[in-house]
Amino acid sequence: GCGAVSITKRKDVAPATMDDQVPREAAMDRLRHLASIQEEITASLNERVIGTTGEVVIDQVEDGVPVARSYRQAPEIDGVTRLDRGVPGEWLQVEFTATYGPDLEAVAL
Repeated sequence: GCGAVSITKRKDVAPATMDDQVPREAAMDRLRHLASIQEEITASLNERVIGTTGEVVIDQVEDGVPVARSYRQAPEIDGVTRLDRGVPGEWLQVEFTATYGPDLEAVAL
């Protein structure tokens, strides 16, 4: 969710030394708002994928569930695709069946 966003002020960039800094709480509110909008965009894009097929690579197995990524899911940035079967390193053709927030579910073909 958008509650997990954070701001780290970098001292080595010009805006860090500018006058009239936005208060931290205002910056956090803006970041949460933008994250919320991005979540809506991601959900809309994921809805379009449901019922289509594609290729994924399995990264790992979490609690017995294979977790994979498609070409549109970057590690540590985007959601993942949870599958019904597979082992890490395996490439599979799948049909995307559901979406939950940034994540997708799929069945191997």
